[in-house]
Amino acid sequence: MDPEEYVVVIKGICAELQAIPDDTMMLNVTQFCRKRNLNYIRSQSESKDDFHQRLIQMYLNHISKADLIAEQNMLNEKALAMHKKPTKKVRHSAILGPLNQWVDRSMHVLIDSINRDISSDRGTQVSAFRFVLASRNDRALLNTGIVPSRLVPENITYLKIGSLRLPYSATLAALNSTQEITLTFTDLRNNGAIISNQMNNETVHFSFTYVRSTFDTNMVELTPTNKYCKFDPPLTYLDDVSIQWNDPQYPIQFDLDRMTPTLFNYATTDGRITFGSAHNLTTNDVIIVIGLTTLNDAANANILNLINNPRGIKITVISGTVVKTDIDFTTIVSPDTSALPLVIFKSKCFRVPLEIGYQDVDSTA
Repeated sequence: MDPEEYVVVIKGICAELQAIPDDTMMLNVTQFCRKRNLNYIRSQSESKDDFHQRLIQMYLNHISKADLIAEQNMLNEKALAMHKKPTKKVRHSAILGPLNQWVDRSMHVLIDSINRDISSDRGTQVSAFRFVLASRNDRALLNTGIVPSRLVPENITYLKIGSLRLPYSATLAALNSTQEITLTFTDLRNNGAIISNQMNNETVHFSFTYVRSTFDTNMVELTPTNKYCKFDPPLTYLDDVSIQWNDPQYPIQFDLDRMTPTLFNYATTDGRITFGSAHNLTTNDVIIVIGLTTLNDAANANILNLINNPRGIKITVISGTVVKTDIDFTTIVSPDTSALPLVIFKSKCFRVPLEIGYQDVDSTA
């Protein structure tokens, strides 16, 4: 559908609901239409106006549960014909419209920055962390931003975040005079609190206070000021869970959390790795080497398992571009000097445990 058709559909829905179109309405209707087989609906329509009216009625049925009630009636009729009790039960509400979809279910996902989408990374800093929900149970591929979940929810009523740790060095903290950090879900800028800075308005969904971590002084422990971000009316659809951290009004520019080295020094007994620019690591930080290979992997199986340990390797900083792993690289048989695998700086990554509240309109059990 082109923008003009979306305008016609949204105006028609607002006329039926006697509502004023706003950003939330436009987002909900757009996401609703994108999930439908528009080509099939268009083929069943007699004209463009008929196509628009069908979409308007489908959306009205969606928010009033008319489709769900019709399905229940059909199931009841089948059950009576077979002399069985109905297998489903409709939860009725005295409230009509979007508010009757207030939360009755929730799900949890873990946003891990190790798996963030790096396709648009530029320069030596990162502020945008891109993620997308995928309704699958297989492992997320590294660098793709896929967050596995049991489903991609509809009719989202709230997001909830608890306490977490964030890599936040003293250099970054020195720029923050309020000891407050905020979080923006960048695909939901039409829903949230608006704060202003000298460049533009920014939308934030969560606010945190923080203290320096006793476990790692380069990290802070965040405590949410608001654990919930609620949506009323609910969001129709949510799959993009990309985030941006702010301090608290301006985006935080984090050091890179991964690099491809320029050299694995196989002549060093303490296993030195060289990077082409400043790594910004500190001694006792943890790195993960992603799949180092040699010209004879079978002969090097034991040491490769040690280097490629998915739990990571604790390092010592030699210089701004060199670290040592305390693994004897000279014992590697037939090293492949052209093999330069990605190295992730685990101590610069974070995880966000996210709870999503939603109304499961597809399940009436």
